[in-house]
Amino acid sequence: MNKKILFLSIAITLPLTAFAVPGEGHVDGAHPHGRGIEQLSKTLELTQDQQSRLQGIFNQQHEKILALHTESLAAIKQVLTTEQLAKWEELKHHHGDAHKK
Repeated sequence: MNKKILFLSIAITLPLTAFAVPGEGHVDGAHPHGRGIEQLSKTLELTQDQQSRLQGIFNQQHEKILALHTESLAAIKQVLTTEQLAKWEELKHHHGDAHKK
């Protein structure tokens, strides 16, 4: 049962870790999706107003994802034992190293 909980918690949170540290590894802390607005603007011929409004939507979405990530981590930490938390942190660290490669 504990292995299932651990697996599910990892499966839920690992995809969210991509958003865990905004701007990490990017020039001047810029998020790579900022280039998406430029591409959308060119492809769809967006006005400045549309670009601004879409950027606002994307920023709100990003903030919601970060909040969900934080909430999920807190809930998971309440379920796992100290030993399980240590193993989980090690798994996250290992996954982060593999993802960077």
